[in-house]
Amino acid sequence: MKFTIAALALLCSLNAQATTIDFESLAVADSAVHSQGASYTEDGYTLVDNASSPELQTLGTQHIYYTQSTALVKTTSYQQSTTLTNNAGSPFDLLSLDLAEWGGLPPTQVKIVGYFVAGGSISQLLTLDQLYGFQTFTVAGFTNLLSLTITQSTGKLFQLDNIKVVSAVPEVGTTLMLLSGLGLIGTISRRRRTSMAS
Repeated sequence: MKFTIAALALLCSLNAQATTIDFESLAVADSAVHSQGASYTEDGYTLVDNASSPELQTLGTQHIYYTQSTALVKTTSYQQSTTLTNNAGSPFDLLSLDLAEWGGLPPTQVKIVGYFVAGGSISQLLTLDQLYGFQTFTVAGFTNLLSLTITQSTGKLFQLDNIKVVSAVPEVGTTLMLLSGLGLIGTISRRRRTSMAS
């Protein structure tokens, strides 16, 4: 009985897996703008540029508008939305994201829209401060999402970084490893009891 309770407690602790999509694997030490194609995948999530000519980009670490962290930018399709989804189709919560202007351009607003698994949506307009560097926007109510869209509303260009999400369902590999381990522990425990009884 104690074993079953412990196993259930461990499974419940895996129900929420926090992830920060930070694009740091794309860092390049130069001053160029680098194309990442129409989509980008990291940590079990995919971002897709919904423009007719999609192109997600990053800046080299020596670029004049690099803001001390590798981030996603869209210089050719900035008024078109970018969609974030979980690769396994699992629901997720958005906790926060970082945004920065593209070097001193007019005031920028970015609209985020979360689409719920059960239907319906939630939206929020995020206004950047026109200061150098990233702003962290912590959001509320963006829970149990099927997808999230991020769209430039005003201004020209923006940079996106450190998207913090929580997946409500453990990854398949994690669950299988956990169940295998629990099964092994149960088998060893049962054999021990049997050998002690005889």
